[in-house]
Amino acid sequence: GALALMPLDLPFTTFGQSMGARRSLAKILKELLKKATTDPSQRNVLRQLVSSSDGTRGFSEEEVVDTLMTVLIAGVVTTSFTIPHLVVNLWREPSLGQAIAAEARQSLWNTESKIEAPTSKVLQLVRETMRVRPALDVFRRTRLDAPLHLGEHGTVPAGWPVAVLFASKGYDMGQTFNPSRWSPEESRGFMGFGAGPHLCAGKNLALLEMEIF
Repeated sequence: GALALMPLDLPFTTFGQSMGARRSLAKILKELLKKATTDPSQRNVLRQLVSSSDGTRGFSEEEVVDTLMTVLIAGVVTTSFTIPHLVVNLWREPSLGQAIAAEARQSLWNTESKIEAPTSKVLQLVRETMRVRPALDVFRRTRLDAPLHLGEHGTVPAGWPVAVLFASKGYDMGQTFNPSRWSPEESRGFMGFGAGPHLCAGKNLALLEMEIF
């Protein structure tokens, strides 16, 4: 009934079941955090989060867990939607897979490697796939405190929703599938993960998962 929908941390409510799942995941993350603090790798992000530097304290255990959960959840939608399309595109264009495999053999991952390497062929494939088949191409916002002025386009009354199509630039490029279009210069305008203060919190994790896949 309606009680099951209330935000009560009880095992028979939806909220309680969500909190139970969160506690289970937090337990796993805390165990990983314990192991990470003894790993000397220079790319150990978990260790960096809890370490203090320049006179500032590191994150507490709970802060790290909250951060990881935010990143994990934020990175799910894009990867689960995009990876099947990556598979289809690799099937359609076998030469892409061959080029990416050759690149991986020549450029082994090390401490200087970057998720967004400027000329990465696998990154170009991911970006082009997200351009043609974006996981999210529009978001809805509402200004409640005052009208929203759009200059020559008019004014939206307070409380009215506005849909922003941030994938419009990608759509305007047409349907021709061409990963090589994503040069370092063109990539600066890639909007697959939003931009500015609205940049997706799970962007780097999502990119890493899709590139490894």
